[in-house]
Amino acid sequence: MRKCILVLGMHRSGTSALAGILDRTGIHLGPELLPPGPDNPKGYYENKHINLFNEKILKQVGSSWDDLFFSDDQIHQVLEHEDELKSVISEQFGDRPVFAIKDPRICLLFPLYERVLKTLGADIHVLMAFRHPLEAARSLEKRNGFSIEKGLLLWAGHFLRAEYHSRPYGRIWIDFDDLVKNPCLAADQISGKWGLGLSDAIARRKKEIEDFIDPGLKHHHVSPGKVPGNQTSGDDTADGVPDFIQKILKFRNDFDSVLALETLDSLRREFSRYEALLHPPELKKLPGTIHTNKKIMTKQAETLKANEKIRTRQAETLQVNEKTIAKQAESLEANQKTMARQAQTLQDKENILARQSNALESKKKAIAEQSQILRAKKLRIQDMENSLSWRLSKKCLNFGQRLFFMRPIISKAMSFDKWLKARRDVRIPPEKKRL
Repeated sequence: MRKCILVLGMHRSGTSALAGILDRTGIHLGPELLPPGPDNPKGYYENKHINLFNEKILKQVGSSWDDLFFSDDQIHQVLEHEDELKSVISEQFGDRPVFAIKDPRICLLFPLYERVLKTLGADIHVLMAFRHPLEAARSLEKRNGFSIEKGLLLWAGHFLRAEYHSRPYGRIWIDFDDLVKNPCLAADQISGKWGLGLSDAIARRKKEIEDFIDPGLKHHHVSPGKVPGNQTSGDDTADGVPDFIQKILKFRNDFDSVLALETLDSLRREFSRYEALLHPPELKKLPGTIHTNKKIMTKQAETLKANEKIRTRQAETLQVNEKTIAKQAESLEANQKTMARQAQTLQDKENILARQSNALESKKKAIAEQSQILRAKKLRIQDMENSLSWRLSKKCLNFGQRLFFMRPIISKAMSFDKWLKARRDVRIPPEKKRL
């Protein structure tokens, strides 16, 4: 039969240390654990999805792990989420023959886990981490800012509920002081009582387990023997511990004895009566009212923040628009200057064109006048050409032109005559020339 180890105990009581030891001996805690934090640098060893489920369920019933008003009546509402928890456990642990679940919130949600694990066919084993309530309260005071009184009441509520609901199952009590002194002994005790067969793993990883449990991380100490309420002041005093918690501490070494169980039953009933007396229905509604108001205020804050973002964006948009308008104004001014220069240039060109037009007009007039003069001269030439004297002169001119054009021929003829004469002179001897 499958075995499921539930690691129970009040917050800051050593549950992380116990789960860390189980992890080092090979017990499966799930594929995804919560990362370490400043208050737990070596790790919480809580399954992330189990933790998210527990937080969500407590929130849905209007509670939380540090709720002083949590009552057994709310457990009936929690049981409605059986199918969802069954799905989470199946996804995280599958068919593992042995697995462990650690979350102090299960002290409040034990009936739900009991029902689901039975449905899944798992044999439940309970590993109870015990730490002196005053040490746990002081640790919560440092980590969460709780008062010592609130820390003690939370411890009592977690302890009494977990102790009562886990009675039907095999359970082992591990005192935090003993765990710090000898962690391997505690691991052997767990393995031996439940037949887990972890002896080889414990021996093989003994050094790692001892290094994991660092006594220096235990910052608050209360001596087990100093239980009465009138001790001298100091770090190891039990001053301020209520009487009913002191009665619980008397059975620290044997919570499973008949006398211890009878006493714890009586104390649990007394604690329930005190809860009912100190937390009347009107007061129980107060956290819900505060929670509702907180939601409203949160939404209002979110709306205010959203409006602020909108105003910021609008201011940014306005600033961008102003810059755009300024640039457009600068561009418009530049365009106006350009247009003014272009207008001036156009005016200059128009002036030049007007001058050129005037000059052209003057030239046209001059050409017209010259045309008239030419026409007049042409008429005079025509009259002259039609006259008798011009016709006679023209013939003489034509004869002269022909003579002019015949000059080369005449020149050549004269040159030829000179050449013949020269030839003739060569052939006649000089003495004949003298004759």
